[in-house]
Amino acid sequence: MTVVGLEQNGNGIEKTGNRMSLAVIDYHRCDSGKFNHGICLVVKVCPARTIEQEAPFEPPYIKGGCYACNKCIDRCPLDAIMLV
Repeated sequence: MTVVGLEQNGNGIEKTGNRMSLAVIDYHRCDSGKFNHGICLVVKVCPARTIEQEAPFEPPYIKGGCYACNKCIDRCPLDAIMLV
């Protein structure tokens, strides 16, 4: 997924020409039930608060507004989040 026309604003946005990388979740790898009583470990590390989880043991989702700062990627123990 790419977004065109956004400017780098110091929040870790990776910009190449008019394209920007965004975080996505690989649901084949994601299993929030393995850690922290079903609470996704990356939800609280997102500075943009774009990763949410409806309830324990439910998969997290990215609702938009990703800065591509890599904090969720660094925190996910299952390597289920990547930039595209």
